[in-house]
Amino acid sequence: MNRRTFLKITGIGSLSVAAGCTSQPDKTLYSPVRMPEDMVTGKATWYASTCRECPAGCGILAKSREGRITKLEGNPLHPINRGKLCPRGQAAIQGLYNPDRIRSPLLKSQNQFKPIPYPQAISILKNRILESTGKGDGKIRLMSEMTGKSLEDLLSRFLHEWHSPPPVIFEPYAYESQKLANREVFKMEGLPVYRMEKADFLLSFGADFLETWLSPVEYAIKFSQMRQKSIGKGIFFQIASYQGLTGANADRFIFCRPGGKVFIALRLMGELIHAGKGKYLPKDLLQAMQKAASIHAADAMAAASGISEEEYREIRRHLIQAKTPLVLGTSTGTPDPDSAATDMLVNCINLILDPALSCFDFHGRHSVERAAKRADLYNLLRDLETGKSELLFLNQVNPVFTLSPASHISELLRQESLFVVSFSTFMDETAALSDLVIPAAHPLERWDDYDGHLGNLSLCQPVAGSPLKGVNAGDVILQTFREKSSSFRNFKEF
Repeated sequence: MNRRTFLKITGIGSLSVAAGCTSQPDKTLYSPVRMPEDMVTGKATWYASTCRECPAGCGILAKSREGRITKLEGNPLHPINRGKLCPRGQAAIQGLYNPDRIRSPLLKSQNQFKPIPYPQAISILKNRILESTGKGDGKIRLMSEMTGKSLEDLLSRFLHEWHSPPPVIFEPYAYESQKLANREVFKMEGLPVYRMEKADFLLSFGADFLETWLSPVEYAIKFSQMRQKSIGKGIFFQIASYQGLTGANADRFIFCRPGGKVFIALRLMGELIHAGKGKYLPKDLLQAMQKAASIHAADAMAAASGISEEEYREIRRHLIQAKTPLVLGTSTGTPDPDSAATDMLVNCINLILDPALSCFDFHGRHSVERAAKRADLYNLLRDLETGKSELLFLNQVNPVFTLSPASHISELLRQESLFVVSFSTFMDETAALSDLVIPAAHPLERWDDYDGHLGNLSLCQPVAGSPLKGVNAGDVILQTFREKSSSFRNFKEF
């Protein structure tokens, strides 16, 4: 027997043994016999949509082969991410084909879920709405993830028709400290876009713009442009209590004790005014800043922050010498109790260094500014606790996981007097405590719109067939509307 014959026999034997050992039936992937006009067998088709893995709203292109999505990339024509995509966006396809997705509506009975048909779920919703609204106003509450304006308007119309408060747009990182600082200093409660690419010196008091802060892909591009200036390279310093990905990319990372950043900012504000900066600002404003700051706070700053005098003087020198400096505030989820004061001082420093605020865009702001305040969220929880509201809709949110145990959200959702309806893709901690779970369509398989920046509207379209028949929350709301309000056949039409 020669070598070639021996390899043939052993190969055939191995295949026979492997086939005999398996207990699974044969699985075959079938492709349509007659392909749609825009689809060619063996050739990839690209569909444009919008990423919804975070509130940034980057444009994406989905690579489709015979109706199956195999890859996601950034859309080079989208003004936010310009063809780039973060790992979180790249992984969105894993959620689309995750085998743990909810496959049908689930109704809780005797503390156990049982699958029910979709028409039955709609019927239960209608009966619950009629029962709750018949008892008075404010009986229905709704908490939703960050959505596009179309769905938010539909939810608001739905609640208004049933004499209930508007939806609470829940975002764990609602940037309340930053919004408060912008309101107090700039007289606008919003989140402006930072023109980081124009800066020649960038100082961050913890803002992790390469990780989760506001729009990480957008700011990674701007940061790269700042570093690649044809005339001089932009310099980046970060002051933070820990070194993450953003700090690792800094020219100088300066460790600061928790709660110490406010002392650094306070001293910087006073010494910049003393150095002659901000002379074009109103005199009463400068006097108020000088009164708040003390240029002799070196000992207090060193004790509270832990940074050396040499490190501080280097920061001050770069701020004074820079032509277009930009200072960023605190990080996304900072536990620092002084973060609001730090952010206000950071805004004052920017105003002192550049009264025109040329590195700020107050028109195309980040739409995550629409997220509800924590006070609005706790008002909703208070209505649930007192029994004022007895029907709660949850749209793609998981407050049991993201809120602290002190909120007692788990106990509130377990109340017998409250009926909880959850639109969810997976059986997460909040869906497990709900009374009715409706499988939500993945963002890659539904029609929608979203604006990462105010006034910059992007469309979401189905890039693949829905493997598990998830539904759009907008379609469910339209089906449960009163007859006079349901002139639209589906959410796509709306």
